[in-house]
Amino acid sequence: MFYIVCQVRAGNLIKFRQLTYQEAVQNRVAQADIIKSLSSAKPKPRRLPLPNRYPSTQVILHKIPPCKEYPGVVIRLAGDSNILIEYGDMVLDLNLRFRVHFLEQWILQHDIPGLEETAPGVRSLQIRYDPTILLLVDLIQIVIIADDETRDISHLSISTRVIHLPMCFNYSGVDEAITR
Repeated sequence: MFYIVCQVRAGNLIKFRQLTYQEAVQNRVAQADIIKSLSSAKPKPRRLPLPNRYPSTQVILHKIPPCKEYPGVVIRLAGDSNILIEYGDMVLDLNLRFRVHFLEQWILQHDIPGLEETAPGVRSLQIRYDPTILLLVDLIQIVIIADDETRDISHLSISTRVIHLPMCFNYSGVDEAITR
């Protein structure tokens, strides 16, 4: 479900109309072409996918169930230019955070045209992309491949640094704090 919102005067009414994913992308392309036609630069023709290359407009785009060593993943549609990748159950688990980190690193290392931004969370990764350059069905396949190649994270490590802090024991300020 996608909506177009515009600026209106106070008191005016706005009527929302539900769009399919295909309609949202086509509207985005048309809007970009109109904006480009206002400048002196000649607009480049846009690549629109064939009608059969649009996924159906549904929230869950792909799901891999959990198994013994894998928490499972759900890829969700998040508007007309974002997807949300979620691992496991909704719990605070550092293993899920590491999994998200390695998935994001794999995606960023492959310099994917049309990929605009990644935003990692504790157990999720949101990806913003340009649907006129990177087709959603292609992005889903890239995420599935990345997830498959980073499925076993048991042998992976993250470079860290060690910070040494001075410690003070048997100091009157510490004793007073403990007493309070």
